[in-house]
Amino acid sequence: LKGGASHVPYHTEEEKALLAAVTKGDVNELQRMLTPERVNLKTTDGDTLMHVACRFPVDRIIVAIARQK
Repeated sequence: LKGGASHVPYHTEEEKALLAAVTKGDVNELQRMLTPERVNLKTTDGDTLMHVACRFPVDRIIVAIARQK
């Protein structure tokens, strides 16, 4: 993620925490917070959570996101 989480235009602290869970590989936190409505959240660069997860290759994170789609 270019420049860190400051480029993420989420509206709530929980949405910011969701992205942090993806980048840290925290699958338990991701599963707790991820909903079908949130699976397509985007960064200012237009990346979805899946795009971000693929940059931080933690297979369990990618699988958890894919299961929400």
